[in-house]
Order: sequence, then structure tokens, then C-alpha cells
Amino acid sequence: MISSEVHLSQEALSHNLRLYRKLLGPETKITAVVKSNAYGHGLLPIAEMALEAGADLLGVNALEEAILLRNHFP
Repeated sequence: MISSEVHLSQEALSHNLRLYRKLLGPETKITAVVKSNAYGHGLLPIAEMALEAGADLLGVNALEEAILLRNHFP
């Protein structure tokens, strides 16, 4: 059986968002796509990580995800 594990780095995400912000300018909104349970990594923890890293918006796939995020991040 093949097993795989994914580690998401807050530091790397923050670094990448800073680079994009520098290229695009502060007036450009950056959306972190966290649809489908953040592609299986967990909607709420990944959304929190993205917002802390500097994302302005969160992209979702379904109304239920939007409601969950709105309730968790008022």
C-alpha cells in the first residue's frame, strides 16, 4: 500500500503571498481557494492559515462552505 503525507507550511505560504503582493501591488485582492474542504486538508485550518498569511478573500465551491467560513470568521 502506498501512503503519502502532505505538510503545509505557514512560513512558505506567507512568503509566497508577500511575493505576489509585491508583484501585484497592495490594491490587488488575493483570493485563497479553499474549496472542497481545502482539497482534503481541512477547510477551517487552511482558511485560517491563508488569512493569517495575508489572503484577502477565500474562494469556496459551495454555499455550505461559505456559511461555515462566515460563521467561523465573522
